[in-house]
Amino acid sequence: YARKIEKEDLLIWKEKKYQFLSYFISIIGIFIVLIVGGFIIQTLLSLTGYNDKSARLFEIVALMKNNKPLLVFTALTAGIVEELIFRGYMLPRLVNIFKSPFLAIAVSSILFGLLHYKYGTIFNVAGPIFIGAVFATYYWKYRNIKVLIFCHFLWDLVSLFLLLKGH
Repeated sequence: YARKIEKEDLLIWKEKKYQFLSYFISIIGIFIVLIVGGFIIQTLLSLTGYNDKSARLFEIVALMKNNKPLLVFTALTAGIVEELIFRGYMLPRLVNIFKSPFLAIAVSSILFGLLHYKYGTIFNVAGPIFIGAVFATYYWKYRNIKVLIFCHFLWDLVSLFLLLKGH
């Protein structure tokens, strides 16, 4: 679509390269923000009496219980595909449309969160909205999709393994 219809590259923001230490620090920083933010979201939802668990997510995890390669493949494909679509493709175009990175980040994050509604809980939408905002802000500021693909993959992988362990 990008090439044929828009006559653009998929990624219209030129990828910036950094030193290895910068990548490492970015990944650690992103994970700290995601963990703290996730804890705050979960706490706020719990204070309102909301404690629902995603039955759909547990069904998916149960399918992966005896198939760890599928679990890794799922996390990897989600990381690659979702980052290329929401951050790599959508975010720069929304910045061009809205002429506001903040509005573009908000819209892309909300759409990213709504993509996860199928898991059936408020946390499964609010969490990805927050994650989408963190990732979109990082991509807008640092223009490096590879860090986000890796973080997304690692976040999903750890989350799935934790769900599997608790299931």
